[in-house]
Amino acid sequence: MAFDIYLGNVNKRINSTFQADYSAWIKTLAVWKDAKDLDSPVVTVTLQGDQYPQFNAMYIPAVKTYYWITEITSVRAGVWRIAAVEDVLATYRDQILATDCYIMYGFNQDASGASFRIQDNRQNVSQVPEFATAAADITGTLTSNQGLYSLTAVGSSGGVCAYLITPGNMRKLLDTVSQDINDAIVDFTTVEEILKYFTANSLAQGSAIQAIRSCIWMPVKASAMAGYPQQNVMLGDFDTGVVGRVLDSNPIHTIETDIAIPWPAEDWKRMNCQLSLYVPFVGTISIPVDQCNNVASLHITWVLELIGGMVSVRIEAGDYTVYTGSASIGASYAIGSSNVPIQNFVSGTVSAIGGAMQFGAGALGAAAGVSKTGLTAGILGSEEITGGIQMAAQGIAQAAGGVAQAISPVVQCAGTLSGSAAVGQSREAKLTVLYYPPVDDPGFQAVYGHPVMRMGRPVLGYCQTRGFSMAAPARFAELAQVATMMDGGVFIE
Repeated sequence: MAFDIYLGNVNKRINSTFQADYSAWIKTLAVWKDAKDLDSPVVTVTLQGDQYPQFNAMYIPAVKTYYWITEITSVRAGVWRIAAVEDVLATYRDQILATDCYIMYGFNQDASGASFRIQDNRQNVSQVPEFATAAADITGTLTSNQGLYSLTAVGSSGGVCAYLITPGNMRKLLDTVSQDINDAIVDFTTVEEILKYFTANSLAQGSAIQAIRSCIWMPVKASAMAGYPQQNVMLGDFDTGVVGRVLDSNPIHTIETDIAIPWPAEDWKRMNCQLSLYVPFVGTISIPVDQCNNVASLHITWVLELIGGMVSVRIEAGDYTVYTGSASIGASYAIGSSNVPIQNFVSGTVSAIGGAMQFGAGALGAAAGVSKTGLTAGILGSEEITGGIQMAAQGIAQAAGGVAQAISPVVQCAGTLSGSAAVGQSREAKLTVLYYPPVDDPGFQAVYGHPVMRMGRPVLGYCQTRGFSMAAPARFAELAQVATMMDGGVFIE
């Protein structure tokens, strides 16, 4: 029995579902060579011409089946025997596309980006990494020059005030506190004037240094702090006359910025990366790749507490907070005084005056003794001479000790010494991406797909399933072959 077949050529992979337009092929009659075998048919056809037919595909409309031609043999002039095997992927293309299945690997334009983030362990990676960096200025208000001093001190009301003071004004403040007493003393000509000055100012000047509670230097630009009000710095009741900026109840300075991640790839190969972020004053931080491989940048929040010089840092990758930490940018500044303490000066002056008076009394006693000796040549006069001389000597010693006490400096200090080595480091945040690329790339995904690992229906492109099972009006051999090929990987075309 003769039946219609179409002979032609198809340009496709053996594991492709592509269906050729057979209507453009050569239509001819064929007969079965032996028994009817729909899986691997052998037919005889008559063709015009003596040239060997160059066909690789066949379609039998009666059974709606596509075939690969495996062999063409000449029987006699114009008569050819054609052997073929069924192209089950083309024959059952529509049923394959309608089947829900577990897709292990795929490559297509319709898959979501999240599918591309699964690491593909089928590829070896290079042991020689590639580097990429990005930077962002998160401390634009900071400087390695000049900076500001943050000083806390007890005010006249007893409460603690905090000031931001420029280096020039800080020097002026220290000079004011240290030189005010000495400059005043130069103008005094009598003991009474000295006592009067110190009595009037002991509470003010005597508590100036003690009023200071802390002082740190920070590499902060003065122009960035212009929003805080200015007023004279008060150390206890002592008005220094030096202007500083008063920190309010919320002395916080916040800087926020984004730093782009220089990803070397757009797919799962991001998991072959190591990310590290240098944050000024905090150090180098390791960023977990699995929490940020689906974002384009990191968001950095840098908060400076202006009184204590502490910095807190928060790093976010989309909805994830990948790091929080803190550090100090302040260098403790020791404020000392070697001036003559008021208390010492006052008590020393008093002691000197007392010594002088004792010396005078002793001298008078000695003189009286001499007079008595001269008149009576008695023992009493001799004792008065001796006692007077001793008293006078003691008076001289007391006066000298009082003078020494009055001029002896006492060193005192507010604050502690601290290093500020971090100030000289970079004030830019720097993100480094260390990438280990696959050695068998590029083009691997186009042929073998991306990891998908989810249920779905095959779409255009490469598709490899697991446990594929199709429902179709097909023979067992056809169903089994389709399942085997789908699990091995096919191209949906």
